[in-house]
Amino acid sequence: MLKQTAERRGEPSAPELDPYWNRDFGWGMVDALAAVNLAFHLAEMGNEDSIDPSIQNHLLNLIDSNGTINVTGHSWGQMSSIERVEFRIDGGEWRETTYSTELEEIGPLTPFSWHVILDPSKIGEGPHLIEVRAVSGDSISLPIIVTVHGTAGTSSDFSVPPLVIVLVASVFAIWMASVVLVRLRSDGEIEDIISRLRGSRSVEFLPGGAIDAELLEEDVQK
Repeated sequence: MLKQTAERRGEPSAPELDPYWNRDFGWGMVDALAAVNLAFHLAEMGNEDSIDPSIQNHLLNLIDSNGTINVTGHSWGQMSSIERVEFRIDGGEWRETTYSTELEEIGPLTPFSWHVILDPSKIGEGPHLIEVRAVSGDSISLPIIVTVHGTAGTSSDFSVPPLVIVLVASVFAIWMASVVLVRLRSDGEIEDIISRLRGSRSVEFLPGGAIDAELLEEDVQK
């Protein structure tokens, strides 16, 4: 567990046997917090008996930005071959990773790279835990656990409600009608139309341009 969570120091002294062990620093500097967190996680899973220390599984790189999630690592077996590498999100169903080469062609002591590539818009908004393990027969490696961030539900696409579209279209239609009216009618005719809309028929236009005026009588209380 300490090897799994250690911070690497120095170049490997015997890379043909172990790509991490260094003659001066061993497997690196102990990260006590990471080791304790991993221990708690294994206790919650309750599968410590199936863990085989000879199955190596280590993180190489994590990209979680610019709309991309790419978790890259490598695995190998010190005693036997690796059958598959699996991952799951937030304790969900296990799924197989993608590989840089065919696993059937890889024997013991030969590291191979694997990838977990996800679209952040396809997982829920906020942080998520990705757990990755290598499998050989009934045995598994210590897991790699990383945190990534989903963006589902935070789309910036702007949608206009249909009611707003109808309202804007109606206003535009009225404006166009007013423009056409101004172009085709004289000032007097426009004023007469406005008067009609207000309930007053003060002036009527007759064919030939004549005007028929009508006086409005007001009731006077005597």
